[in-house]
Amino acid sequence: MNNKVLMGIVAVAILLIAGYLFLGNGATVSAIGESKIKAQPDEVSIYLTIQNTAETAQEVQNNLSAVSDKLLLAMLKLDLAKEDVQLDSYGVNPNYVWDGRQQYQKGFSGYQSVIVKVKSFNKVSEVVDASIGSGALVSAINFELSQDKQNEYKAQALEAAGKDAQIKAKATASGLGKSLGKLVSVQNNEYNYYPYRYYSYDALGASSENAVMAKQAAVDLAPKDLEITARIAVTYKLGWF
Repeated sequence: MNNKVLMGIVAVAILLIAGYLFLGNGATVSAIGESKIKAQPDEVSIYLTIQNTAETAQEVQNNLSAVSDKLLLAMLKLDLAKEDVQLDSYGVNPNYVWDGRQQYQKGFSGYQSVIVKVKSFNKVSEVVDASIGSGALVSAINFELSQDKQNEYKAQALEAAGKDAQIKAKATASGLGKSLGKLVSVQNNEYNYYPYRYYSYDALGASSENAVMAKQAAVDLAPKDLEITARIAVTYKLGWF
């Protein structure tokens, strides 16, 4: 093989390698994939608030504990598991009164937030009745997904978003006269799940009105679809056809 042929082969090889490096490492295409899934809730969360006012902080704490203990016992009687009754936020603060001339401290107020998780929708009305009977106020009722269902739908939503991103990237590459190469990176991925707020009541001081409205809401309970969304940003190498 003479030198001219050898040099020609080397030159072609260099061009091929340079083209591959240019297309493989330099030229990329990015796309954002999105997905949205509707799902039936498999859990109802009942958000409760226990309130109390007394002369001392200790009295408030004792009274809150008495109601929360009574509430837990009522839930156990309804065949709920102890872990289905979650003690959430808690606080005791001094009350201040203005007499027209000065502000002074008078007694204490406290609250205990409780979340009750219910799998059987038919049991919601019983839980609401028992909660109110125990001395709690119903602040909200949510249709939600259990953690197992969240994990299941998260996988589905992210997979669908990934496929959407791949389709978009492939179409873009085709429009540029290129093929879609290997995946370079996944810059970010987002997953969002939105519970459905079925009932809420902000005026927690009006216990009698709260009881009537919460009980009626529990009786009229009608599950609503939940929304799961996912978003993925990806980058692919551009290749040759």
